[in-house]
Amino acid sequence: MVEAVATDGFFLTPLIIFGGENQLAGWHKTEKEMEFWYGNATMGFNNNKICLEYMEKIFEPETKNR
Repeated sequence: MVEAVATDGFFLTPLIIFGGENQLAGWHKTEKEMEFWYGNATMGFNNNKICLEYMEKIFEPETKNR
């Protein structure tokens, strides 16, 4: 899991990384689960592809006005 929280309490959408090649569609059924950003990697660790996608789709848009 990757989290980012500022000292003023501002936080970014968390990233949860699953081990494996694919995610199953039924894994994220509740509204609360949809508040997270999900990625998957063969070994279950962060990698360049997941990091870049998170930066482009979550970090940049959520911190742009700060």
